[in-house]
Order: sequence, then structure tokens, then C-alpha cells
Amino acid sequence: MGHPGRHSTIKRYRSIAKVTNPVIQTDIAEILKEISSNQKKLLEEVNELKLGQAEIKGDIKANDEKLLGKIKTLDEKVSGQKEVVEKITVQLDKRISNQELLNRVIGGSLVVSIIGGILSFFWMLTQK
Repeated sequence: MGHPGRHSTIKRYRSIAKVTNPVIQTDIAEILKEISSNQKKLLEEVNELKLGQAEIKGDIKANDEKLLGKIKTLDEKVSGQKEVVEKITVQLDKRISNQELLNRVIGGSLVVSIIGGILSFFWMLTQK
């Protein structure tokens, strides 16, 4: 029949396996509980992160709206200032053109009076 010691060795391994199997099943159950507990903790942390992200998105939207409002206000102020500057520029252009006209008139009058003075001087010389 084969080796008589071989059957006893197999029986001994089977008895060891029977003894250790419940320990392995218990350890697996504990490991599964621990994994489940860790998974719950991770899910809670993920939910907290999602809530934090939603809050941040809300804050960003609120800040965007505030900034857009401020930008619109600044645009209105700048466009108002632009209109004022354009009006002032038009007024200055009118003043400068009026000043140029006045300068030309005064300059022309001076030239005419100087020429008139010279002509009168020469006329007086010719009269003597």
C-alpha cells in the first residue's frame, strides 16, 4: 500500500488546517470590519471635501458678481469722465481758435498801423 507515514502526515496537515481556518475567517471578518470602517471615514471625508468645494464655488461666484458690479461702476465712471474730457477738449479747441483769430486780428492791425505810420512819415517828409 504505499507509505504508512504518509497518511498520518496528511491527516495531521488537515487537522492543522481545520484549526487555523476559523482563525483566518475571524481575521478576515475583522479586516473587513476595519476596511468598512475606513471606507466610511473616507466617504465622510469625501463628503466634507465636496461640501467645502461647493462653499468655495459659491464664494467664487459671489466674488465674481461683486467684481463685475465694481467693473461696471468703474466703466460708467470712466465713460462719464471721458465725456467731461471731450467737452473740455472741445471748449479748449474753441478758445484756442478764438485766441488764434484774436492774435491774427491784432497782428494784422499792428502791421497795418506800422505801415500807416511809415507812409505818414514819408508823406510828411515829402510835404516839406
